Amino acid sequence: MYALWKTQGVTVEPRRADVRFGAASESGALCISLVSDKPWEGRLIVDRERHALNDAVSGGKRMLTGKEPVDGVAVSLKAGDEMRLIVKPAGKK
Repeated sequence: MYALWKTQGVTVEPRRADVRFGAASESGALCISLVSDKPWEGRLIVDRERHALNDAVSGGKRMLTGKEPVDGVAVSLKAGDEMRLIVKPAGKK
């Protein structure tokens, strides 16, 4: 529970020692960072029902609905690359 509190309810699966992630709340949005020392594919899991997911690096936007954030969103990381995401409640810009 402590780890979920520190990561704002965000987790990844499968977990691996070289996959590091963190999250911080800012102005009603959740800013997420993921990085891995080796190539990694898995799921990003957010603990709320409805969010809009913005990829801060590529500028891409994707609306997550229903249980998708809770079930997990597919993520693929290249070795050493950082992925930054912004998660907002649906309906907020």
